[in-house]
Amino acid sequence: MKYTKDEYIRLGRTLQTTIIDDLPNNASQFTTIAINFKNQNYRVLYEVIKLVDGVDFFDEHETIIDEIHEFNLYQQMIDYLGSIGIDIAQLGPAKGSKIIF
Repeated sequence: MKYTKDEYIRLGRTLQTTIIDDLPNNASQFTTIAINFKNQNYRVLYEVIKLVDGVDFFDEHETIIDEIHEFNLYQQMIDYLGSIGIDIAQLGPAKGSKIIF
């Protein structure tokens, strides 16, 4: 398999966003998207959790989505990310807090 420079640059990227709209009082929703290349497949981690403000993450949180998808082709991965509303250009390098999956 050969990959373009652009494809390599985009691997190992992570996005984490905080969404507070339309949630009950004192709640935050964290969405994490991470991509990597492992065992000759592109992998995407898609995780959404809801936290109550002031409560320790390890004590209490609700996992809404926790999925890992694997793709043989780069374009399949891009299509999947688009289907969940993520533009790969939004993803930044995972510095310091690299997610291993």
